[in-house]
Amino acid sequence: MITKKALVLLLTICASFLAVQATMAQSLSKEPQAKKLEYQLVEAPENTWGYDIMMDGKLFLHQPFAPGIAGNLGFSTKGKAALAAELVIEKISQGLMPPSLSVDEVQEIENKK
Repeated sequence: MITKKALVLLLTICASFLAVQATMAQSLSKEPQAKKLEYQLVEAPENTWGYDIMMDGKLFLHQPFAPGIAGNLGFSTKGKAALAAELVIEKISQGLMPPSLSVDEVQEIENKK
């Protein structure tokens, strides 16, 4: 026969186990918090523009030059650098890593008016 002390211990263990299970279920059901993504434009050589991508206020990616293009020049205008940064943020938001831009994407941005 089970003693009163053993029964209390068994019930305490079961209650603790159920509490841990409930806590784990709650944490697993919560969606991961979205990271705050934003960009800042940065000056590049010869009056061109690059960008920094910030994640939760911290530097995540520094891109002072137009990716995939030979040389050390950035985008020809602030607006084009902003378009590139927005595209990179979109890729990060979709989980695409690394969030690089292809030569075609950079050329398409540069060809916009």
